[in-house]
Amino acid sequence: MKGVSLFMGNSTRAIATADEKPQHFSVRFKNTTTQDVTIGVQWTNTTANWVAVDNFHLIYEGTPSP
Repeated sequence: MKGVSLFMGNSTRAIATADEKPQHFSVRFKNTTTQDVTIGVQWTNTTANWVAVDNFHLIYEGTPSP
């Protein structure tokens, strides 16, 4: 499968499973602004005839601003 990716801001991670078994993928992103960040799954010119995703986690790593 080609053409499916996770994205967060300007960071992207291609995802695929050749054997159709569940796998875990992650995207790391460093936000250096106070602007909103878009996150999601994108498929463009994919070779897949279906895509399924679940079990999303959003984890903050760092020290909160005062």
